[in-house]
Amino acid sequence: MLYRLINLLLLLGVVMTAPLSMAAPLSEATSSSKATDKQLSALLTDLETIRVAQQIPAIGLTLVKNNQLLYADAFGISDINTEQAVDHNSMFRLGSISKTFAGLAALKAQELGYFRLTDSVSQYLGEQFINNPWQQTHPVKIVNLIEHTAGFHDISDAEFSHDQANPIALAAAFEISPQSRTVRWQPGTHCSYSNLGAPILAYIIEQTSGLSYEQFVTRHILQPLGMTYSTYFKDDYVTEHLVTGHGRDGETTVPYWHLAYRPFGALNSTPTEMAAFLQMLINKGQYQHHTLLSDTQFQRLQTPQSALSAQQGLHFGYALGLYTSLFNGITLYGHGGTASGHLADYRYSSKHGLGFAVMININRSQALTQITDRISEFLTKDVASDTTPMTQQAIPDDLSRYEGYYQYASSRQANVWPILNTIDLKRLSISSHHLSLKGFIRSEVELYPTGNGLFRETGQPLATAAFITTDNQTQILQTNHNNFRRISFLHYWGIVGSVAFAIAVVVLGLVYALVWLPSKLLGKLPGAHNTWSRLIPLACVPTLVIPLVLHQTMNSETLGYSLLAYSGYLFVALSAICLLLSTKAMYWRISTLAKVNLTLNNLANVIIGSYLLVWQVI
Repeated sequence: MLYRLINLLLLLGVVMTAPLSMAAPLSEATSSSKATDKQLSALLTDLETIRVAQQIPAIGLTLVKNNQLLYADAFGISDINTEQAVDHNSMFRLGSISKTFAGLAALKAQELGYFRLTDSVSQYLGEQFINNPWQQTHPVKIVNLIEHTAGFHDISDAEFSHDQANPIALAAAFEISPQSRTVRWQPGTHCSYSNLGAPILAYIIEQTSGLSYEQFVTRHILQPLGMTYSTYFKDDYVTEHLVTGHGRDGETTVPYWHLAYRPFGALNSTPTEMAAFLQMLINKGQYQHHTLLSDTQFQRLQTPQSALSAQQGLHFGYALGLYTSLFNGITLYGHGGTASGHLADYRYSSKHGLGFAVMININRSQALTQITDRISEFLTKDVASDTTPMTQQAIPDDLSRYEGYYQYASSRQANVWPILNTIDLKRLSISSHHLSLKGFIRSEVELYPTGNGLFRETGQPLATAAFITTDNQTQILQTNHNNFRRISFLHYWGIVGSVAFAIAVVVLGLVYALVWLPSKLLGKLPGAHNTWSRLIPLACVPTLVIPLVLHQTMNSETLGYSLLAYSGYLFVALSAICLLLSTKAMYWRISTLAKVNLTLNNLANVIIGSYLLVWQVI
């Protein structure tokens, strides 16, 4: 009852004080009236309703519409245990929004003459720093680090989980898992998200500027924007004003996460200081009397260039630390972030003079999506779409050249990649005047041609996907989320057949267990031979399937990936035992059915184990 009473009082406070939270305009407001104030109050009321319903302790919010700063404040409580109210000075963790600041830092370093985005990383860190099999023909460039096109998987669990209160230097952080800096596919090919790029960029900035990365960002970005208290460290101000992070259950508090690689996600800020950041982006690099970015730099910030799809002419994607999205036909730029019980997101449109930054202190992504959708509706109401929605009439194109079978060409996580390539193969076919992309576990995607190998998804007003033919004549499909390569008929059906066989073996093993387990319990199958020759084969394949299911349901993403990684080793161990049992089973007095079950499991294990070895999972 007390908690509900506090929430009611907070709700009344948000509604009553909404106009008081309005700050000085970016420029003269184009439409400001009591009706606008009422709309803002209605929005804040809705957000407070969502906050209470979703049990979100606090929301930090910055709103800009019609080039006017409408709101920069926070509401709710800092901690579920203390129920201390938050305010505009409350700090939130921004997570991967820090990558936008890395993009800004790269442009500033280029402006100062420290390097060019097109320079290779090896020019500054040596050829041995990155293990790149394509070094001689396709070196990793600085731009690849920021646009996630370097060819990296994500950082290792050891790097991601590193948590020491005393900050370590980047040079020391790179010693944790040097094997992470291995290029897995040709640089400049696919955009695949990795937390490794921003730290390497930061290290180059440190080597060329003589400053620590944090000093460089503070001097050239944070100070010009007046973001006095925003920081990558847990200093005294952060310790006093940071809201407490909470786990997905809403009951567990999450301690401060000290990152080894601060450039990719350690920035802390307030709604008030994020207002300056938004103003700069909405005003195309200008903030008050400061020119943080020139017009050319601002356009480069928003425009991806290094992936194959970008070179094909697709401008919808990940650029220098931010990515493109669409809401009701309006193009928005921004980034999301996750850090120690905190979630954050920001979006803006300089064309329409609008934007928002929102931060919550609980790990509930669906709740954040509900909030951002409601804010986007408020900001884009009565705003004309950037593009006229296209009709279903196809632009002339020989769609038959794209038909065929496709497999994932990249993955953020090394241990997820081979799994996706077995359970989520794609088949692309012509459906009427468009292409239909179908998989086994995901919904169908329809692609409509817009010309020059570019395609748009259903309901989208502009191109969001591209087909590219590489120098070695491989057909590549790149969308806003994934990369695929074309494979042969035999390749596709070989994998499908192998997976079907493995599943059949598991199912038959389960059915067989319904027969022998009762007999064993009734004492009709005495001896260890009858137990282990049946039990070990039953456990092999599930050791791979169970971690995959747990990964999808666990609160800890890092722990889920760890389970996936180690399950491969357990599978190999059980497979070896199974093989040993089958050689000895020839001399044991066990049933023919048990021997057949052992043989089938050995065949399935060889197929699966070979696949895992080829993909270097084990």
